[in-house]
Amino acid sequence: LGSVPLPPGALTQGTVTNPVAVTAAIKEMWRVHKLNDRKVVLGITSQQVVVRDLEMPDLPAQQLRAALPYQAREVIAIPVDQALIDFCPVGPVDPGTNAVPGLLIAAPRKPVLTAVDAVERAGLQVARVDLSAFAALRSTASEHSGAEMVIDLGAQLTSLVIQSGGVPKVVRIVGHG
Repeated sequence: LGSVPLPPGALTQGTVTNPVAVTAAIKEMWRVHKLNDRKVVLGITSQQVVVRDLEMPDLPAQQLRAALPYQAREVIAIPVDQALIDFCPVGPVDPGTNAVPGLLIAAPRKPVLTAVDAVERAGLQVARVDLSAFAALRSTASEHSGAEMVIDLGAQLTSLVIQSGGVPKVVRIVGHG
């Protein structure tokens, strides 16, 4: 665990705006805190990230991934070809409709790839990209807990996750820290 300050303007509203400064800060953090692991999970948050309720047909993973852009087109304002999209199931298959309730997560592709590039230029390997709100949820929630809200209050953004039993129900990102 460690931290180093970023110069002003290196990140704006969750988006890397100065990749060189971010890469330098990551390298410094690894050096100063003597971090050894080079494989990381990159958490992202931005007001451009969209998280919405979505029901998807109960399909094998590969078919679900192929069908997701068609379903997402109806729910998000970002052009699907300019977005990274994912689906997080939040409940069991409805036997009546054969649909899986879940959350659609969509983020503009370019800012995510810029962040990944900044991390990789620091000599790290991005194992996966995750929504920061889900990471906050995993670090605090329990499958035995009742409904609660997990709040991640940042310098410029605040992420809110309403969960029940460790399962996210509502995710919102607010442009105020």
